[in-house]
Amino acid sequence: VEATLVGMSEDHGRRQATTEDEEDTSPIPKEQLEAAHDALIREARNGLEQAKNDVVEFIASHWDHNEIRELPALLHSIRGGLAMIPLSKAAELLRCCANYVQDVLLDGKSIPDWQQLDTLADAITSIEYYLERLAEGSIDNDPILEVAEQSVEALGYPLGKEPVQRPQAADETALADQPLPSNVAPDTS
Repeated sequence: VEATLVGMSEDHGRRQATTEDEEDTSPIPKEQLEAAHDALIREARNGLEQAKNDVVEFIASHWDHNEIRELPALLHSIRGGLAMIPLSKAAELLRCCANYVQDVLLDGKSIPDWQQLDTLADAITSIEYYLERLAEGSIDNDPILEVAEQSVEALGYPLGKEPVQRPQAADETALADQPLPSNVAPDTS
């Protein structure tokens, strides 16, 4: 019994030493990694706020594509940062959003209906809220990403798959007759 206890103690000591050695061999201190992680999440949230503003300006300008021309690149940039830390699911959801913007909003042939724009906003806002909760230290955030996943699927860009269909867009003249949503000011310039 005594020999077994000594053996167990030695095994525990070796495992603990190995773990400590692994931590010590990291070229970057844990505090710096955490600070970088936090900074990246903060910048991603700022970028998503800009993305939402771009969509609002697109609507307010009565579909001026110049307002969202850089949006796919912005979303891909945020996606790349999230993939590095790794928040893979959030990153892939942003890829779906960027592809939707590129394929549907910037195709120049059609204008999406209000429901599609609301759905895109739901996806972006859900990802932003997910990042906010992570920054606050919350650990049960998967249901938030499920909202974003449902949104991109509703747009025809399901997570991890090729787009299933190009969403039907509204006729530009039909949208011109619709009032702007109450949270969007018309462009008076």
